[in-house]
Formats: sequence, C-alpha cells, structure tokens
Amino acid sequence: MDPAQLHTDIIKTLGNALVKMSTPQWNDMMQNATATQRRRVSQLMLQTEEVRLTLVNARLSEIVNELRENEDGLNDGIDRLKTVLSRFSSVETVLNAISPVISILVRAVPPPGVTFEVTFRYYASRL
Repeated sequence: MDPAQLHTDIIKTLGNALVKMSTPQWNDMMQNATATQRRRVSQLMLQTEEVRLTLVNARLSEIVNELRENEDGLNDGIDRLKTVLSRFSSVETVLNAISPVISILVRAVPPPGVTFEVTFRYYASRL
C-alpha cells in the first residue's frame, strides 16, 4: 500500500475506533467489563488519541520510512481493527484488535514525550 494511503487509513481507522468507543453501545458493554478491562480501555483510548494526533501532525516525509518498515503489521492490524469495529461485539475483542496497532505505532512513530521504561525484577536466590 502507498505510504500516504496507509497514513490516511490509520488516522481514519483510529478516529473511527475512538468514535465507536464513545457510543451508548460501548457504554453498555463497559457496564459488564471487568476492572482490568476498564483500566485497559482508558489507557488504550489515551494512547490511541496520542498516536492519532502524532500521525495527524507528522509530515509524511518524516515518517514514511517507519510506515514502510512496519507496513505488513500495520495493514494486518488495521484490517483486523476495521472488522472488529464493524462487528463491535465485546470490549475484549476491541481491546485485542487495537492493542497491536498502537504497539506498532508507538514504537515506529512515538508521540512526543513518550518514553519507554523497562522494569527488571531481581529475585534473590538466597533467603
């Protein structure tokens, strides 16, 4: 897919996801969501908006290489997200569809001010 078309498709699909996640139908589904799902939803909605705004404000020439490098994963993720949004059957399916797309985009085109933290846990072998 042409990088310009991919760029446009991603922005449009992420925007559609945010709109769907603001509907009365979504609110009804959220009533049955677990506390963990609600936290994931709030985090993903924020991340989705940050990534979408980053893409809207980015010049295509600045991110074309990143889009090309991640084209297959982004195309697959966006296609799956579109399918899930058209069915809109559960909170978990939406979360599972949007998470991979956001994960790729945050690595490829990180929003300004986003940092990655790596947490290491050390378990003592001696007590």
